[in-house]
Amino acid sequence: MATTQTLNKPTTMRGFGGFLRNKRWQKALRLLTGTCVCALLSLGVYFLTQNFSWWESADKYADHGRNYNLTPFDINDAARVCTNKTADRFGDQLVRSYVDYHSTRYDARLAIYKVFMHAQLGDLYLHSDAPIHCFVDPKEHIVTHYRSFEARKSLMTRAISFISL
Repeated sequence: MATTQTLNKPTTMRGFGGFLRNKRWQKALRLLTGTCVCALLSLGVYFLTQNFSWWESADKYADHGRNYNLTPFDINDAARVCTNKTADRFGDQLVRSYVDYHSTRYDARLAIYKVFMHAQLGDLYLHSDAPIHCFVDPKEHIVTHYRSFEARKSLMTRAISFISL
């Protein structure tokens, strides 16, 4: 028969349930969970705000027939990459595009080419102008940043719409 001493003996916390009832472990688990949630949210925000597409591969818009080992990648190649990207991006909507060579430059601090373009979108007579910023990595031959701004009506389009009133 059991004595009263063995019946009144306090039970010790054993197993995983014991860890969950321990206040130190609860605090540590909360801290670990909070850190993991913050890290995942930060990664999510980082990947959602990237300006380049993950499905684009290196040399997608570069000239495949050119040997970059003989002549290095230069500003004209960067402009060609951005022109090809613009043609791919806008498709049939693109009337013409041209590079602003006065603003286009190599940024030595960031080690990228900054190409500034203008695209005319619409049809041949009624089109709007859209400025474009395109940054190209000369080592990977890939567009690292591409942004087209809101298109504004061209002078020709505004004149035709004014005359047709």
